[in-house]
Amino acid sequence: MKSENSKIQGQRIFNTTQRQLVNLIVLVMILGAVAEYFYYESEYSRMIKLVNSEKTEHDTILQRIMNFKSSSLIAYTNDYTYWDEMVLFAQNGDTAWGHANIDASLSTYGADYVWVFDSTSNLKYFTHSTEAGIIDSTLLNVNMLMESSADKRFNHFYVEDSGEIIEISVYSIHPTADPERISEPRGYYAAGRWLSPQYLMGISELTGTELRFLSEAGEYIEEDRRNDFQVTNFYDLNGSNGNILTQVVSIKEFTNLKSAYSQFRMQLLAMNFVIAFVLLSGAFVLFHLVNKPLRQINKALASGETKYIQPLVNKENEFGHLAGMINDFFEQKQLLLNEIRDRIDTERKMKITESRLKGSLQEKEVLIKEVHHRVKNNLQIIISLIRLQANKVSDEELNSHLNETLNRVKSIALVHEMLYRSKDLSHIEFREYINKITDSLKTIYADRTKGVNINVNSEDIYFSVDKAVPCAIIINELVTNSIKHAFNKTQSGDINISLNRQNGYYDMKIADNGSGLIHGFKFDHNDSLGMNLVSSLADQLDAEVSIENSIGTAFNFRFPAN
Repeated sequence: MKSENSKIQGQRIFNTTQRQLVNLIVLVMILGAVAEYFYYESEYSRMIKLVNSEKTEHDTILQRIMNFKSSSLIAYTNDYTYWDEMVLFAQNGDTAWGHANIDASLSTYGADYVWVFDSTSNLKYFTHSTEAGIIDSTLLNVNMLMESSADKRFNHFYVEDSGEIIEISVYSIHPTADPERISEPRGYYAAGRWLSPQYLMGISELTGTELRFLSEAGEYIEEDRRNDFQVTNFYDLNGSNGNILTQVVSIKEFTNLKSAYSQFRMQLLAMNFVIAFVLLSGAFVLFHLVNKPLRQINKALASGETKYIQPLVNKENEFGHLAGMINDFFEQKQLLLNEIRDRIDTERKMKITESRLKGSLQEKEVLIKEVHHRVKNNLQIIISLIRLQANKVSDEELNSHLNETLNRVKSIALVHEMLYRSKDLSHIEFREYINKITDSLKTIYADRTKGVNINVNSEDIYFSVDKAVPCAIIINELVTNSIKHAFNKTQSGDINISLNRQNGYYDMKIADNGSGLIHGFKFDHNDSLGMNLVSSLADQLDAEVSIENSIGTAFNFRFPAN
């Protein structure tokens, strides 16, 4: 019965360990899959944002270019319709005058067709360029065109004739003395431009995209819906009634991004295969290294015989140690059965062994904690070493220098501590830093600051480490100088620290109302290590430094935000 219970217990140990290993491997695979999914989604979203940004930019360019192209046709009809000679031409339709003044102007304004109507809307003259296709001269009904326009004097629209799209601009004709077109129209002047393939090709070269009309671009639009790296923009071509006649479609495919995305997917797929291979290989090796020793140990425990674990005893691993302990246990058990008198000695040895194991475990825990402590508090250790050294130095000047160095290291350590505690590990809220460093200085120099007030006036400004460290040391140096030297006579006063941002610059000011600087003080040529350090750090910040020495002392630093 006992043997059977031992077998069941051993099997439970084996099954529990095996299940935990399987769960661990499955958990690692799930975490890896989740991390990979979010990485993939992040990269994909980044690429789609780039495509959407380009789509917005291309839409703006298309709208501007098309409007710019239309402006020349509108300007053409506008210029030619408040002209006394055009008023006469609309009445008599002098063909010779038309050839000389209208036909010659077509190429200048990029127009392909011109219609001239008299005041009763009868067509007096029609012409077209040699490059333009032939269209029906009665295509336009000027009465309907003007009635559908907002001010009855101008209309701009598009028409379709025999499958071709033509841009039309119409203005009413008035004398030169009536540029505001207040009088009754003396006729109507319409100019047309054929949106030919060559015309669209010219716009395509300007936009860097492929242009087509909506009817020709259906297949591309359908492809765009399936292609995340192809963008389509539309420009509405309105008819004379204001409704959309058709649309110019701008199509561009970002082949570089598409290729990069495909390469990224291939790399991700290859990485999946590698990771899967590594995990499966690791699982196989792990099961081989763990299952076999566990089976041997289970057999030894179930049968009470040490022959199953003899191959494990000499191995330098956990199973070797465990097999050794089991082997010792069986040997001791046999000795106990044979020699009762050695039982006390055997128990003592076992307790010693157990004590050593516990001591070894405790030592490992202490060492691990010590390693973590040293890594986390390396700057604090440096501060402590400097403080210990300063306490052992009898030379007051050297002791002062060491304490100044200690404060500088503290100011840097406080920056890194706030970076560690901040949610944003790359920036710190500097107003909070100033309050902490000034509180620290007031504590350090408590005997000197009983009557000194330190006032902080700062906006909510976040500094990166490359600005935070120099500013921290500058504040430490100048506030320390003010505490130590500015109030020797009065023993009381104010130290004011301000920091704000405006017009792309930071303005930092450290001022006191103490006794002021000595006569002949030069900031750039000074023997003081602190002032040289402040000067060097100001150069590092690319700061402009000005010093006021009228009422107390004020150091002003102005440095760029970027």
